[in-house]
This record gives sequence, C-alpha cells and structure tokens, in this order.
Amino acid sequence: MIWLTLPALLLTMVGAQEVQQSPLYAAAPEGASVSLVCLTRGALFGGVFLERRWPTPANVIYFEDQVEPTVDRAFRGRIAFSGTQSNLTISMSLLTPNDSGVYACRAASERRARSPGTMVAVTGEGQRVKSLSGDQSSPSMVYEDMSYRGGNQQRR
Repeated sequence: MIWLTLPALLLTMVGAQEVQQSPLYAAAPEGASVSLVCLTRGALFGGVFLERRWPTPANVIYFEDQVEPTVDRAFRGRIAFSGTQSNLTISMSLLTPNDSGVYACRAASERRARSPGTMVAVTGEGQRVKSLSGDQSSPSMVYEDMSYRGGNQQRR
C-alpha cells in the first residue's frame, strides 16, 4: 500500500507545476528598461528559463538558485535578476526595437510548464506615425508602433 501511495504523491506534486508571469504587456521607448516577474509553484528539476517565443524563438536566460545564470549573447550586460527561482524578477535594459517580442517564463520541469508570456513593444526614436492621406481631417490611424495621431497634433 505504501508503495502505491508514494508514487501517487510524487506525481501529484509534479503535476501541480504552475508558472505565472506579469505584466501581460510592456511598452518602452528605445534605451529604456522593462521588468518581468516569473512565479513558479510546484516541483522544479532545475531553474527557470525566459524564452523569446516570437518573432525569433530563443532562450534568453536560464536562472537557478545558487547557480551562475546563463544569458544569451544578444542580452549580455543588459539583464539583471532579483529574487529566487520561485519568485524571479528579470530586468532587461538598453532596449532596442529588435527586442520587441513575446517573452515567456518556463519552468525546468518534466511538464515544461510555461506562462502565456509578456508582449514587449519597444518603440524606436525615429518611429513616427505617417498619414496615408494628405487630408488633415482624415480619421486617426494606429500603426505597429502603437503611436497615435489625431488631427494636426502628434502625441507620444
């Protein structure tokens, strides 16, 4: 009876793996920073990955308590950590428009539990909204950099 109970208990612990992340969306101008929070619950076999899922998939970091973090070459010198692998804040600094994308926390576990992710939008300094029409009374338009143009004034 004990032999059946112990494996069932272990499977329950592993099956309860959960990863949460905040915020869901972060916007920043070029050169600024954003911070993502990864929360994990349940049994981990290692640490936490931050994956870039879109537009180009990559492992950005791997963080495990008491182990030197691994940081992708493109982000070296621009990543800071605080907390533990169960409550980890990852700050990305000196952002460029190429850093825009979807970033998701993933637990190093058998189930590979992952959060839905954070959409990070970095606007470049030279990005401006342009009207497709010379008519100043045309409707406002929103483009991929999420800038807004209404009437004769441009707002950032």
